[in-house]
Amino acid sequence: MDIFAKATKIKLRFDSSVGALAVEQLWDLPLTSERKVNLDGLARAVNRELKETAEESFVQTKPDPRREQLSLQLEILKFIINFRLDENRKKTQAAQLETERERLKSILETKKAQALENLSVEEIEQRLASLGA
Repeated sequence: MDIFAKATKIKLRFDSSVGALAVEQLWDLPLTSERKVNLDGLARAVNRELKETAEESFVQTKPDPRREQLSLQLEILKFIINFRLDENRKKTQAAQLETERERLKSILETKKAQALENLSVEEIEQRLASLGA
């Protein structure tokens, strides 16, 4: 079953300093932040808790029941983080391509102007005559 289907089926919530967050609310969080709840902070907290449940007990033979839920939470957080990072990379690349396009257009205009300025007097007169001036 898809991780998001599992999460919605069990009504998975993520504990945070602003209360319990539903999966869809995670998409609105920043990747990182000094003051706000953020995806990186949530992922680190879930990972830390998951590591604590992995510690073996020599008395208790049953695995910690929270382990499965924590694993699912971490998978979801990692998916959203990777998705958002990929989106950011694509936006940055698109902005760089647009900047280069604009720069090349500007250079082309400059080159065209230079080519016109380098025409001889006769060539300029011929072009003016052909334009009906």
